[in-house]
Amino acid sequence: MTALPVPHPLGKATVPNDPASLDDHDRRLISRELNSRAPWLDPEEPVTPGHVLRAAGRGGDPGAVGSRLTELGYRAPPNSWPRSPTTT
Repeated sequence: MTALPVPHPLGKATVPNDPASLDDHDRRLISRELNSRAPWLDPEEPVTPGHVLRAAGRGGDPGAVGSRLTELGYRAPPNSWPRSPTTT
């Protein structure tokens, strides 16, 4: 089930899931600086491929990162990633 952005009383979307309720891994994924702290990704904007690749890091699976971001209510790029940056 995909979480949907929560409407903000002033019309601005807030983070779909309260970051305090997420584990450190998920907070890192939704953090713009990948440091588990605000500022958070904007749920109204698509997640950039660069963010997904940085979040996957060395040896990580960008497809798994994108899938998790989608589960958290963000619009991640399509799941057509190589298993590693060196895969051709």
